[in-house]
Amino acid sequence: MGHRQEIYKNGQLIEVYDDRVLEGEKLEVIEDIKRHTYDLLKETDWEILRASEGGKQASLDTLTLRDGARNASNSAERSVEACNTLEELDQCQWVAHFKDL
Repeated sequence: MGHRQEIYKNGQLIEVYDDRVLEGEKLEVIEDIKRHTYDLLKETDWEILRASEGGKQASLDTLTLRDGARNASNSAERSVEACNTLEELDQCQWVAHFKDL
């Protein structure tokens, strides 16, 4: 059984939920992040596969993009994990971690 969470703002109760709800919501957002990262990476998978089979090396641009996508994904997931309330999770702008890709 989860723990009841009560969120107060300016002395007024604004949110009540079981902390299992927050964890479930976090998992859904993290799955969205993983899907977004997968979509970014799949566009260049062919270059990585070709290189792994002894063909032409993947371009530096591709390697940089893929490294950036993985770093952005990890950073976005950490920002989601840091949320302690549903309100914080709703305000979490995880997509911003991918803005430079």
